[in-house]
Amino acid sequence: MANTQQAGTTQPKIVGLVASKNPTTALIATVQSLFMGGASKVIVIDDGSDDKDAGIVFGKVAAEGADVIRLTKNRGKSTALRHGFASLPKDKRIIIVQADDDTIAGDLSIPARMIQQGKADIVDIRVETYPGNNLIGLIQQLDYWLINVSIKRLQDMLRARLWVSGASIMYTYEAAQTLLMQPSYTQTEDTEGRFRSIGAGLRLRYCAKRAAAFYTMIPETWGGVRKQWQRWALGNGQVIKLHGLGGGSKWIALVNLFSWIEMLASPVSQFFLGRWIGFLPWTPHIPGTDAVSQYILGNLIMALMWMAGFGILIGAAGAVMLRRWVLAPVGIFIPLLSLWWAFHAVEGLAVAQKRPRAENLAWTPPKRMSA
Repeated sequence: MANTQQAGTTQPKIVGLVASKNPTTALIATVQSLFMGGASKVIVIDDGSDDKDAGIVFGKVAAEGADVIRLTKNRGKSTALRHGFASLPKDKRIIIVQADDDTIAGDLSIPARMIQQGKADIVDIRVETYPGNNLIGLIQQLDYWLINVSIKRLQDMLRARLWVSGASIMYTYEAAQTLLMQPSYTQTEDTEGRFRSIGAGLRLRYCAKRAAAFYTMIPETWGGVRKQWQRWALGNGQVIKLHGLGGGSKWIALVNLFSWIEMLASPVSQFFLGRWIGFLPWTPHIPGTDAVSQYILGNLIMALMWMAGFGILIGAAGAVMLRRWVLAPVGIFIPLLSLWWAFHAVEGLAVAQKRPRAENLAWTPPKRMSA
């Protein structure tokens, strides 16, 4: 990946800001990709690593040209990033890229131009996953593709982004003071920062260019996915409690409300779809059942057939676009995510009724909801 940063005084400097604890060698590739993608400076914060091999990785990162800041105690990602930001020169307008140590950066000059041209103060860069190695990974790979090609684009068009990805956002030095330097009180610090930015009048746009995509790892075990999704649900509930449904934006409140209702109502509506709209006059006949049982079982089968058909369509489209044919049959599992998200939506709504409290710059959820 060639360095695409243009010369000239008008080109804003791109600084990569990476917080890492007990990194793997993937951190080295991340730093390399940031430099190659257009970063003039990369700052890596050792967030209190206690693994004996971490020092070797940080030494190699420093050899690649990155500045390494060592923290003796782990106090969380947001605190580590604040230490890194505080080390930046304050006399220049600087664009910052935040990346996790398992993330490879794309062409940074593309989102940098969006900021330079005054189109945005914060740019959420497209995120795609490395090819999954098992069924869970394949399902998530297809899900990420669907989010990027439809949901994020729609929310960007409506100026109603509900969340940002902390591993792939680029923003101005001024925006960083709002996103980073204000303490976080939720588990989803990036989304909370996005809601704070609304109140500060900062503009957020989505960079859909594939050349600028960040490629990130995803959990490929059931336990890892469960922990990740539950954290998002809990964190979003905390954000809603702190900032309201839309954080001051009517559009975001509307989209947020629609999304939550859809997650809860979609499984039920699909069950009754055939009878409500009269589009499916036929339902499978179940021998030996009475009228009520026939109605329930017949509609259930038709709902499952609708969900399977919808999923196969998504899977086929994703397989063509990503040129990975194994994704086509995986699409049948995509509609089931609505059921899974519905469960977490209930969790998030329950958390929103609780009052968050500051504790080491992070909110502690009730034990019964902890991952």
